[in-house]
Amino acid sequence: MPESVDYGSYITAPHPHDVLCGRGGGTNAHIGNAHWRLLVQANTELYLTLPKQQKMLLSKSIVNAVRNQHPPGRFLQKDPSTSLWSDVGDSKAQEKTS
Repeated sequence: MPESVDYGSYITAPHPHDVLCGRGGGTNAHIGNAHWRLLVQANTELYLTLPKQQKMLLSKSIVNAVRNQHPPGRFLQKDPSTSLWSDVGDSKAQEKTS
């Protein structure tokens, strides 16, 4: 796995705890996405029974679980013009998780 270098808010290579945003096999096959999907699947049954406010809290707790790993997981989007990655932030990460 390539070393991840952060140029300010840009990242040259994701690490195994990162969740890659986007479509296709490249993002689906990333180990961080596989781990994130397991967290989501483990909470799906509970999620479906909760009112909207608690659903948001559950999604936030999954995002926090990713971000609290060592090294911290990030939710990354690739810029096609530069091939660099940047974190989408908590709001978009929660939206993806929901």
